[in-house]
Order: sequence, then structure tokens, then C-alpha cells
Amino acid sequence: MVIPKPRSHLWSYVILAGGTGLVGSSFIFKERADDAYDAYLRATDPDRIEHLYDKTIHQDRFSRAALLGGEALLATGIYLRFIRRPGTKQVALAVGPRRCAVLLRF
Repeated sequence: MVIPKPRSHLWSYVILAGGTGLVGSSFIFKERADDAYDAYLRATDPDRIEHLYDKTIHQDRFSRAALLGGEALLATGIYLRFIRRPGTKQVALAVGPRRCAVLLRF
């Protein structure tokens, strides 16, 4: 009897760690956007106001992208680690006293 070799889950853990990092970084970007927006509300120079508004928009977009990307990576990592079943070979060669020589699965 052939015992299947256990699958490595290294890539699923790497993807989960990357997703966690992105979700965590989204909070940092959000805090930076909030700080820039607070400074924007207090600013009086028109050039400074425009700069702070643009900075707020950019940081908010980074936050949103990091959060969505992190969630996608987390979902992918969970799928790869816990939900996906190992694939079976479509064509296999089995040698033994009570086995077929060639096995074809659909």
C-alpha cells in the first residue's frame, strides 16, 4: 500500500501572512489619512490645503487597496490551507496483484 506524501502548506501560510500584513498596513494608511485630513481642516494657506487634501486622498486609497488586497489574500490562504482537497491524478499506473494496470478517472 502506498502512503501519500503529506502536502506542504508553506505557500498557504505565506499567503496568509501577506494578507495579514496588508490588512494591518491598511490601518496605518487610514491613520495617516486621518492625520492629513485633520491638518487639512486646520490649514489656511491655499497651496497647503490642496497638498493636504491630495495627501488625504492618496492615503485613503492606499488604505482601501491594502485592505481589499489583504482580505483577498486571506480568503485565498484559507481556501488553500483548509478547503481545497488534494487533486487526484487523472491517469495512474498501479502495479499489484489485485489492481488494474491503468486507472482512468473522470
